Formats: sequence, structure tokens, C-alpha cells
Amino acid sequence: MFGNNGLVLSALGTAARAAAVALDASGRAVVVGSVSVAGQSRNFGVARYTLTGALDATFGTNGVVLTDFNGDRDEARGVLIQPDGKIVVVGESVLPNQGSRVALARYLPTGALDLSFDTDGKVTTDATPDQDMGSSVARQADGKLVVSAYQFGFATDFCTLRYTVAGALDPAFGGDGKVFTSVATENDVAFRVLVQADQKIVVAGYGATTGNITTNDAAFVRYLPTGALDTSFGTGGIAVRPMALGTDDRVYDIVQQPDGKLVAIGFALVGSRSVASVRRLLPTGAVDGSFGTNGLAQLPGSSFPTLGEAVALQADGKIVVAGSRAGAQAGELLLARFLSTGALDPAFGTGGSVSTPGPGATLLGAKDLVIQVNGRLLTAGEGAANATPAFVVARYLPGTVTGGAEAERTEISTVFPNPALGTAPLTLTLNTPHGTTLAVRLYDGTGWLVRELRPAAPLLAGAHRLPLAAAALAPGCYWVGIETAEGRALRRLVITP
Repeated sequence: MFGNNGLVLSALGTAARAAAVALDASGRAVVVGSVSVAGQSRNFGVARYTLTGALDATFGTNGVVLTDFNGDRDEARGVLIQPDGKIVVVGESVLPNQGSRVALARYLPTGALDLSFDTDGKVTTDATPDQDMGSSVARQADGKLVVSAYQFGFATDFCTLRYTVAGALDPAFGGDGKVFTSVATENDVAFRVLVQADQKIVVAGYGATTGNITTNDAAFVRYLPTGALDTSFGTGGIAVRPMALGTDDRVYDIVQQPDGKLVAIGFALVGSRSVASVRRLLPTGAVDGSFGTNGLAQLPGSSFPTLGEAVALQADGKIVVAGSRAGAQAGELLLARFLSTGALDPAFGTGGSVSTPGPGATLLGAKDLVIQVNGRLLTAGEGAANATPAFVVARYLPGTVTGGAEAERTEISTVFPNPALGTAPLTLTLNTPHGTTLAVRLYDGTGWLVRELRPAAPLLAGAHRLPLAAAALAPGCYWVGIETAEGRALRRLVITP
């Protein structure tokens, strides 16, 4: 069971707004945003939740950490968790009489600031003479941190920054750690950064193409690891790809499929109503015509506006998106699932989507989405009950029902040795029916596939030895999963140095 019927509202301080979520190796959700406290300025707010949705008392103070950058207002907008368990948070800090700056903080798994990161765990960067706002953060294979940012002003550009592991701007990126790119003739806003498997960097957002800043087109930029534009992408490294034939369309999140294609979520203003939209691009930046209609898929028609804010990929290639829907009385959480073709998945919710109203007149909206290793979907966002903003975390089963516990699956009896180390094979004892066709896969703590231990094929019940090569894997918590036509069963596996 998670929270109250799958829903958690955390009223932190006098007002709290969540913007992003990440999962640690143990499956706990780390949610970040802003928290206001009476008599104080707005601070970075970082909360960690247990697997049941309770605030984790082993993190910070009663599960919450507040960080002040000595600004009038500090707001977190993005989060990632490093392989060593450290938590990186990015956002903005508005300093007295100086405007806003890009702000980063790095925390130890306990919630304490990591003093090896710029000596005090905090970094602020004045990227431009205008107001600077960090929007998301991604990590390269070498541990360097790439941040998307944007300026608040006129004739602004995409801003991408790269920091060393120690928190300093990296001069190997663009000469001084900062790269600016104009994607349209007016204001450009970068919302999400993605480091591809080949270490190229993709930034997604939107740009205004006329003097009217409400006329925007979705935009994508790809850089080489040096910060130079990747001319093999779009036109000179830039791809402007509208989300619909509307007057205003924007991209808020992006993921890369294993085949290199890019899937983006946002919305398009069609008439006077916003419609959540999904766009898929080929690795070249061209529209993928095999997806939806001319590379575009939208949520089903409704008399209420919808916004798409986050996207994630399931292990089976299905695409899950999250956002919000204006309901009859208040805003509702919105989830939808698409097949790899761009068609809505009829096995999910009602006709491929599900909306969740809050209790009473609670206003809800999802800002980010992650998929747990057991396939459950977890969203984080904003809510307001009695006009008091709060963190909202919701968990969904992979099918149609909000919250609730899944029945325990018993296909895996034992995993041995556990912990695993060195080159010893893994012995898996199965309780499956005779000759069941199944695949055995290894996942990391956040649900990403690490390797396939055995391809799908009939396998008898009993003990089976599988190659693991634990010495080649980073120490930490993993999951061994067997996957059949009926679903997935999991057992935790610890790998030690």
C-alpha cells in the first residue's frame, strides 16, 4: 500500500511545490521543489519517501532537507541520483539586488550537504546579465554534470552548462563551461537536458518565433561533448518541431529509446485549449513518421485542457506520460500510456489514460514521472488543499488502478549467492510451471535494464546457474527479474566490491 489509496500530500512548511523526482538504489523516491517557512525565504526542498509513501526519518530532519542559498527565493526544479547515492539538485536562487542565478546543491545519502562539492555543497552561477534559471540536470558517464538553463528577459537563448565532479564550471565545454544557442528569433526556453548513450547532449524546450512570446514552437538542440553543435542533427544541430498545428507548443521532457529515437512530451494550444502531445524524432532530428500521425500523438479529445509534463519508457517499449487535466471542479493528475506505434494503449486506464482527482476540491498536477523496478508508476507534482500548496506523490499500478498493493509473485524462490561478488555464477531457483517461456534480466535500483541474463525461452522449474560477472558491475542494489506473458517477478540482489 502506498500512502492513502496511492496518494500522498505532504504539507511542508507554509507552502510546498514539488517539481521533480528520482529513485535511489533502494527504490525510495527523492522529491525536490520549493518549501516556504514562516519568517524565512523560500528554500530548496528535498524530501525522501519510503516504499510505502511515508517520509523517510533517516533522511534530513523527519525526511526533509531545506537548503538556503542566502537568496530571497530558492527553487529546485531538477534532481538526479548518482551511482554513489549522492543527490544532485538544480534550480534557481534569487539573490538580493542581484537577480536570479543557476543554483546547484549536492547531498550525501543522509541528506547532509556534500562538502566535496564546491567546499560547501552549493554552487551558484551567474550565467548571463539577465535572470538565470536552472531547469534540469543530467550526468555524463565520467561524472560531469550537465545543466539546462534559461534566461528570464527578452531575446533569450538556450543556456547549457557543464560542471566537473567537484562543482566547478568545466572549461572543456564551450571554453568556459557555458554554451548559448539561439533556436528562434525571440525568447528561447530550455526545459530538459538529456545525455545520450553516445554522450551527445540533447536540450529540449521551445522558442518564440514572433514578437508575441505566446507564439512558440517546440525546439531541440544537440551538442557534441565539447559543447559544439552537432551538425548531423536537424539543421546545424537545431530541430524545430511543432507539437501540433497550434499557436503555442512547448516541450517539457524528453527521453531516448534504446534505438536512439527521441520521445518528447509537452502540449500544444489548439484553439483556446491546451492538448498534451507526444512527439518522436529519429536520431537525426527528423520527425519519425512511423509514430502516431506524422510523428505526433495526442491525448484523446476532451472539453478540458490537458498538459503533458513528463515522459518515461517502460521495459517493453511502451511510453508513459504524466501531467495534469483540468477537471470539473479542480485540477487532476493525468497519466496516459502509448504503444511504440503512438497509439494509446487500451490496456491502460480507460482507453489509454487515467485521471485522478484529489480529495474534495484538491488541485493536483504531475510535474515528473519515474517507473519503479516492479513496473509501478510514480509521479511527483503540486497540489493544493484549502489553498495550501503541498508536495503530491502518487503511485499507480501498471494497469488501471491507483494505489493498492499488487499480489506477491512467487515465481522466484531464491537467488544465490546474495550478496554476489567476483565471477561466481548466479543460481536462480524457480517455481514456474513446467516449460514456462520466460526471460531473466538484471535491473539497477532505478529500474533501468543492466543486462539480459537469459533470453526468452522455455525453462523448467528448479535451480538454474546463470552467468553474472558481478565484478564488472558497480556495487549496490539490483533486481533480478523473470518475465513471462503473465508479468514480472523480482528479487533484490546486492553486489559487493
